Amino acid sequence: MQKDYTAVKDTVLKDAIVNSKRLEFIQNEQHEDNLFSTLQSRR
Repeated sequence: MQKDYTAVKDTVLKDAIVNSKRLEFIQNEQHEDNLFSTLQSRR
């Protein structure tokens, strides 16, 4: 039982790390889009 729990915990942790990295990536993309549109509107 303990082994199963550890495996599940590892999987959940990995998923959480992947999701937070993906979220970070999405936020960075949006930030770059905002910068780009700001630069465009200044021209």
